[in-house]
Amino acid sequence: LRLAVFRVCTAPEFDAAVMALILVNVLVMSMSYAGESAPWADGLFWTNAVLTFVFTLEVIGKNVALGPRAYLEDAWNRFDISVVFLSIVGFVITVSTTTKASYLALLRIFRVARAFRLIKRAKGLRTLLHTLVFSLPALRNVGSVLLLFFFIFAVMAMNLFGRIKMQDNVTRHANFNDFPSAMLLLFRMATGESWNGIMHDCTIERACVELITGDLAGTFLDTDAAALSGLVEEVDFVDRCTPSRVGTVAFFCIFELLCAFVMLNLVIAVILDNFGEYNKQEALPVSESDFGQFAYEWGKLDRFSSYYIQITEFPTLLKRLNAPLGLKAIPSDLQRRALSKFLLGCDVRNKG
Repeated sequence: LRLAVFRVCTAPEFDAAVMALILVNVLVMSMSYAGESAPWADGLFWTNAVLTFVFTLEVIGKNVALGPRAYLEDAWNRFDISVVFLSIVGFVITVSTTTKASYLALLRIFRVARAFRLIKRAKGLRTLLHTLVFSLPALRNVGSVLLLFFFIFAVMAMNLFGRIKMQDNVTRHANFNDFPSAMLLLFRMATGESWNGIMHDCTIERACVELITGDLAGTFLDTDAAALSGLVEEVDFVDRCTPSRVGTVAFFCIFELLCAFVMLNLVIAVILDNFGEYNKQEALPVSESDFGQFAYEWGKLDRFSSYYIQITEFPTLLKRLNAPLGLKAIPSDLQRRALSKFLLGCDVRNKG
């Protein structure tokens, strides 16, 4: 029974069917919308429940075929079982209670993560994912420098523009009044969003002195207004004008050059460099994916992990492997001659 389950779970057709079901699952989850009717919501719920049941059977089948220990050694399998577990928990809670708890929506969101399994079969996506993983150590260093720049500019902005008058771009939601707000606004500027509008708001020189006492409290005057004579700053009025028009322009331009152009492009450069290095490894005569296919096909023949297979099974292994390790890509009418030539050049000993 276990051998039959192993053959089913390791068949390429089985993987293709699972990937198709994952795509169906993602499609079904994307069909939900606000204000949907009860029958539509129930249909989507039970469709997801059936798919969750199928994915549960897949996890059980692979555990039976490979054994729990061998199954959990693969990171993708651990990811699968985590998503399936969360899906089952969400299903049980939904069926057993009528409460509309917010954490149920969170559990349902985790099912979308199942789409990441498509990366395992898509070579291009897998290359990009590996590139990002290999780039993390270098990106940590670049990120530390970028965070240092953000910290310096945030502290400077708080002292220079913390009192700037609220206008079109500098608002109660986007300002330099405190450190968290300054960091958030600088991050927004680093993406290029309205940084020039924020700069122009911070260069204000007219109607930017706020009265805080008297009948005109809350109104803004020019710095040379006659109404300010005899009043004490910080007691009767607050100066919300730019400290220096030229200095403000220099501050924002330097920040954009350093953080938006230089540092962020440095992040891209690190990723592209690692992408090129990874492609060089894939371009080797025997790539990492070739070794992975060899280990996978060998494991199907050496089910007890003895590191040996029968000599009669060696031609079968060669027929299942792509070049340069095997002969899978050769047409069937030429495969026999190529196999004979290949075997004649091998020093193969029969164990036992």
